[in-house]
Amino acid sequence: MVRTTQRLLGIGLVVAAALAVLIWRVQREASEASEEVAADGAVSTGSGASGGSAAGGGSAGTGRALAPPTGERIERFANRRGLFLYMRKSERTFLLLRDGRVAGRFPCALGRNTDDKVKEGDLATPEGEFYVCRRIERDGERRLRLSYPNAEDAARGLRTRLITRAQHARIVQTIRDRGEPLQRTKLGGYIAIYAARGGLPPSTRGGIALASREFGEVWRATRVGTPVLIEP
Repeated sequence: MVRTTQRLLGIGLVVAAALAVLIWRVQREASEASEEVAADGAVSTGSGASGGSAAGGGSAGTGRALAPPTGERIERFANRRGLFLYMRKSERTFLLLRDGRVAGRFPCALGRNTDDKVKEGDLATPEGEFYVCRRIERDGERRLRLSYPNAEDAARGLRTRLITRAQHARIVQTIRDRGEPLQRTKLGGYIAIYAARGGLPPSTRGGIALASREFGEVWRATRVGTPVLIEP
């Protein structure tokens, strides 16, 4: 009888612990989702599964060779094998490139502030080298989160005292490990590529918005680790 009682108590503790972990995970996802609603890269999003293209959109550049690159950074990216994403902020242009050739050329909406992103809430799209650090599917919505802040952003944040030394070290190490850097610092975070509902907005809070159909093409092509280059 005593052994049976002890066994039942043990099973009850295991079940309680499992429920506690499940509740913690649900609360964590709900908290993260609510933070993303007001985050730097968050605007109305869509699943990217269907919908029309914005005016002037579409894969007009499919199969065409990339124009002669300018600058060391774009040349290094353009000449690599495999897939990478490229955005030029001044032209509001999003390119999907494979083996140095344009596989898709789309219009995009970017941050209301046209400068480089510096801190949380500045409504700017970051510039520099990033990668897709997380593919998010939640509540019928999809997002490709970028690895902002990167090591350069962290170094600047440390110099300007926006982040601590511990935060700087953690961001730098995470970037080296090709993981997801800290999102909840004064540098801002939650920068993502996503599908805009009802056509492209005039601007975003810092994220990169594509028409639904174009986003679906980008979503299917990319994986965690896909390189991303954003230039002024």
